[in-house]
Amino acid sequence: MKTLPRSHAAFLSATKMRFTLVLVVMTSITSIASATITLDFIDDFLSPSGGTNQTVPGSYDVVNGNDQSISPDGIIDFTVTSMTTGLGDDGNNVEWDATMDVNGTGLRSSIDPSFIDPGGVTSNAAGHRVTQMIQIDFGPGIEVFSEGVKSFGWSSGNTAGVVWEVSILEYLDVNGNPFSPTPTIDPYATHSAINGMSGTGTWVADDLAAVTMVGSDLTAAGANGPLNSLNTDGTPGTSGIASGTLLGGVKLTHIIEDVRGVNNGDTVFTNTINELNLNLKATVPEPGNGVLLGLAMWALIGLRRR
Repeated sequence: MKTLPRSHAAFLSATKMRFTLVLVVMTSITSIASATITLDFIDDFLSPSGGTNQTVPGSYDVVNGNDQSISPDGIIDFTVTSMTTGLGDDGNNVEWDATMDVNGTGLRSSIDPSFIDPGGVTSNAAGHRVTQMIQIDFGPGIEVFSEGVKSFGWSSGNTAGVVWEVSILEYLDVNGNPFSPTPTIDPYATHSAINGMSGTGTWVADDLAAVTMVGSDLTAAGANGPLNSLNTDGTPGTSGIASGTLLGGVKLTHIIEDVRGVNNGDTVFTNTINELNLNLKATVPEPGNGVLLGLAMWALIGLRRR
């Protein structure tokens, strides 16, 4: 058997050691990226019940891709935004206001159609609407697949009252779009209730019987709609979304239509996202890839010097 010179043997040994080290780092990073973290973004992070009381809207660094812990790593994991239409004076003695906040129950949408002057609305069933949309986007720090959504819903989406409350829940694709077109909610007088799923990954709570005597001088609370409380998950059997589909986020649309009569009083309506329970993958921060690249370059430079 031919014996290699000591210099060649040392070279091969060093080369093997360098590439083994790079391989170990690559394997480590791959295993970290594939680990799973269980987190309820609402209860464990946003709301006071989780030990914090976050301000919304905002962007949040929640989980760590280096050690798969619930701790910051410099990458945004969730972003909460809100958009509202129809605010202000509606010409029917109502000044509309809306807020989004966090309380002990969850992430809450509040819509307030209060009178400008005492005495109530000036015409029956005027039909003015305020719509508040709350969107939770999944940031670059995490990956959430459809079956990773274990629980998501609201507590008060179609509540009995003197105005008409409608809520829509949507799962969003990686581009931030719903998997099915957002359903059109016609005015109370002409709307046909859906009261259930509307396409893939979309639910609608819009029962008309939540308010009665519409068109008269005095509307009355009816009964809570069948989806007034809603809890969903992202599995194919529940959502219709294929297993293994990467999600971009979730969205709540909260609508109040004023159908009060001239003898009705003030009211305020809320809808609360109680939980967003996820199994997610935390991505590795950029420095992890930088370390890998540096090790690879170190190995190559060492080879060239040899």
